[in-house]
Amino acid sequence: MARERLIAATPALLARRMAKNLRWEQVIAERLLERGFTEWEALLLPKFALACFQGAYERWVRDPRQDLQALVDESFELLGSLRPR
Repeated sequence: MARERLIAATPALLARRMAKNLRWEQVIAERLLERGFTEWEALLLPKFALACFQGAYERWVRDPRQDLQALVDESFELLGSLRPR
């Protein structure tokens, strides 16, 4: 948690994290395009995936007794279950 607070409070570290996430999004998008996904899908899917991981990671940082993989799985399950009301 202290690490996350430090990153959030330090513009240079926050910028570095954002740049790293953008690079991940780009790499994942390239692979999706190679596998036949549309440009729209390749744009959105990495963002969804990283958001699911980041949400799970933030929950895990608050309570490291939880299983990070289970939290990631739960995030993806929630994303997949979202429907308009």
